[in-house]
Amino acid sequence: MICSRKKKGFTVTELIIVVALTVVVLGIVWQMFGVTNKIISDVTIKSDLQREGQSIQEKLSNIGMQATEVKELVYADDVSGSIKKIKINSYDKDGNNRDIEVNLNGEILTIDGQSVSSHVKSINVNPEIIRENDLNNISYIDFTIFLGEKKNYNSEIIENQIKVRTVFRNKHS
Repeated sequence: MICSRKKKGFTVTELIIVVALTVVVLGIVWQMFGVTNKIISDVTIKSDLQREGQSIQEKLSNIGMQATEVKELVYADDVSGSIKKIKINSYDKDGNNRDIEVNLNGEILTIDGQSVSSHVKSINVNPEIIRENDLNNISYIDFTIFLGEKKNYNSEIIENQIKVRTVFRNKHS
């Protein structure tokens, strides 16, 4: 009597089922990694913008502690209060008078000649300053600074807004 021996191995149907299940599992894992990478990218950009905003805030606060007056304002837009340049009279460490300039050139913000941020969309000041004819009477400035950067995976912009009140502590009455 001839015995038929059962062959060891896989059938084509079994291989197709295994490959299909593997593709489904890999597709789900790939999507999860994609979403996670987008979230991490957004969080990194927001964190960078917040760090830049904090740096801007610190520098403007330091200026306010030594400032005496606003000497010059150059507006980018008279209606919204957006500025391109502001010159503030201040004292240096030795007590000598000097001017400090805050410039916005495109998206690059420089304070006293040092680049502070390359993601500034606009800088607005309080409306009273726009209407004020005599800049010598101003004892403070409220800055509203809008920072923004494009996402890595599409063209949307992540924005961050900071508000800083710079009070001139050395203001002469």
